[in-house]
Amino acid sequence: MGKYIDDLKSTTSYTLVIANTMESFSQHYKYYDNPIEQFRLPYFADWTLWWGGDNKLVILPYYPDHFEFIKDITKWKNTDILSTGTFDGFSLCQLLLDNHALFNRIVDKLTKYSNIKIIPYALTKELLEFISLLKKALPKAIISCEAGDDFNNLWIRDYLDSKIGCRYLLASFNKNILMPNAIVCLNKDEVINSVKSFLKNGESCIIKSNFGENGTGNYVFDINSKNRTSFDLEIENIPGINNETFVVEKFVEALFSPSFEYRIETNTEPEFLYACDQIISDRVCFSGISISQNQYSSCYRELLSHGLSISHMLRDIGYIGVFDIDFLINKEGEVYVTEINTRRTSGTFVHDILLFFFGTEYIRYKSAISIDEIECKTLTFNEVEDRLSLLWFNNKYDCGLLPTITSSLRTGAIGLLAIADDKDTCQNYIIEANKLLNM
Repeated sequence: MGKYIDDLKSTTSYTLVIANTMESFSQHYKYYDNPIEQFRLPYFADWTLWWGGDNKLVILPYYPDHFEFIKDITKWKNTDILSTGTFDGFSLCQLLLDNHALFNRIVDKLTKYSNIKIIPYALTKELLEFISLLKKALPKAIISCEAGDDFNNLWIRDYLDSKIGCRYLLASFNKNILMPNAIVCLNKDEVINSVKSFLKNGESCIIKSNFGENGTGNYVFDINSKNRTSFDLEIENIPGINNETFVVEKFVEALFSPSFEYRIETNTEPEFLYACDQIISDRVCFSGISISQNQYSSCYRELLSHGLSISHMLRDIGYIGVFDIDFLINKEGEVYVTEINTRRTSGTFVHDILLFFFGTEYIRYKSAISIDEIECKTLTFNEVEDRLSLLWFNNKYDCGLLPTITSSLRTGAIGLLAIADDKDTCQNYIIEANKLLNM
């Protein structure tokens, strides 16, 4: 059933972090032959180690190799891990519901606490069922969830996280928000004909799966491509093309891809958390984020205005939890909204790390670059630790590298976060790490 650390000291409040990354996208990934091997999503559970500071239990499908390493750096107290010991299956919470011994072990660990806060990756049906069962097992405890615990609100998260739902919401509530022109397609033939229509009009386009994430389910068809005769076959081979709904959208070349993240709690004003720039490779594939001062000084007010307007829309229809809004700025300086992600994201843990080490004003004097996948052959974490020994984060100088994803080492990749006083130094850390890992 996995690895379990020593009992925690008794306190009144406690955090339960649940790394339910795969189950959040089961609607999309069920169409892939081997999604766990094809995509990095299972490994994103490593991010959850950074959520909630200390005094917590993190439940993951595996035991991250770098846990003791970062625990030594952070000096976290009362921080523990429960791993289920498996990559199999989409639903971590369903596993917790089905495995009574595992569930009882969690209950035993939580019994001593009177106030328990649950932080999940995202709200799901299985998570809500787990919370309901946990409340029955611990009737005296006050149990709250960052993403809410109302079954009636689950549709809101799923609807807004979809490409179509996001588009409809924004078009209905705010006519001043600009989005790339798009066609909603209910079947393969509509996708093919929509692509033909964009190309005929001299416009590149991008196919987006309604429930895709991190660039999966996105396919660009470029007007300047020399080989435009085979796109029918390319579309035929898109996973879920005969089952899912897709959006075919005008492809807008991005100069910047900002993302603004917020948190909404019950009966409160939306809270702005941070802004970052998304790092996109191959035009559509998400690779990481960067955070630095004055990233969007020329259009920051416009981005903030859109973000505030959209966050109030989400609050008014009942959304609870963390979410981000992804923007796109083209070379003409036009600001587009591309999607809403109703969950914790690849930037949340970076914000949490900077907040932990430097406090709420970190943006005034710190920069960070997070890369989710740096090739490193088939090194173990001990070997990575040795090779990057001179680059690791140092509390004395408040700069250096931190490991963020190590479970992917088995596929020859690692995630790293660089922290420094400026963005250029962060980039140099990443470049040097790449050299050392592949020498």
